[in-house]
Amino acid sequence: MIQKCITAQRDLLNTQAAAEFIKIAMEYRSELRLECKGRCVNPKSLLGVMCLEISSGAVLNLTADGPDEGEAIKKLAAFFNEPTHEKP
Repeated sequence: MIQKCITAQRDLLNTQAAAEFIKIAMEYRSELRLECKGRCVNPKSLLGVMCLEISSGAVLNLTADGPDEGEAIKKLAAFFNEPTHEKP
């Protein structure tokens, strides 16, 4: 099992951003957990991710347990450090 604490550099407040994150999470077989503000959800769940209301600056705890846990943590953490690509 691997855990990583990160500070989000981007918002995850709309369904498009949440869907991008979930798409990455769905690539992995490991059991994943995303915790923010004392709430823990499955990052493969749109409803769960949206309920966290993650905004830039939020402290997140990512947990992965399984055969591809290292790569999963690396990719999910990187998602929050990428600049947003919002359309004007």
